[in-house]
Amino acid sequence: MPRKKQTKKRVTKNKGAKGKPRKPQKRRAVVRRKRDDVKKTNKRKKEKLPGKYAYVIKDKNFGELRLINSANAWWLEREKVLRLIDAFKIDSTDDEACFYAGISIDQYKYFKKKHPEFSTIKTACKELPKFKARKTLFNDLHDPRTAMWYLERKLKEEFSPRQIIDDERRKRPFEDLTNEELAEFIKKSKKFLLKK
Repeated sequence: MPRKKQTKKRVTKNKGAKGKPRKPQKRRAVVRRKRDDVKKTNKRKKEKLPGKYAYVIKDKNFGELRLINSANAWWLEREKVLRLIDAFKIDSTDDEACFYAGISIDQYKYFKKKHPEFSTIKTACKELPKFKARKTLFNDLHDPRTAMWYLERKLKEEFSPRQIIDDERRKRPFEDLTNEELAEFIKKSKKFLLKK
């Protein structure tokens, strides 16, 4: 039997290693078209959004908050921003407010960076519980107990049940007492302690 000569197979551009024709060029063209279509639709979506702001939140306590448009921002969900504001209205910490809104602290920091006016809104919301407490107290001043409680705290000199003692008297309360008065005080205090 004669031996066959071994020759190396040449690979052409249109054929693979095994000699079969390649077809990925058509697939690539289709994929490219799809990617271009996606880019075009994304551009169209961006054009549909009105201007610089996505929406505006109006509130009687702080006025208006304009939220900036962004591609994938969490604040495009109006409910999350409203929950964040509601949490600050009950004097929550940043962590508690973020937990209630369903966002992370980093997301909240980025939100504050993009919306610098939110810091004034946050302080206004945090002052709201104090104002409501004052208003409730003022509305309830017709009750004598509430009125007395208010006066005890605001006008301590006149209405406080505690007497303010001088600093020298606090340091040495028994200095001015005679020996007889001191002995009588000790007897009374023993009787008082034994009763309990």
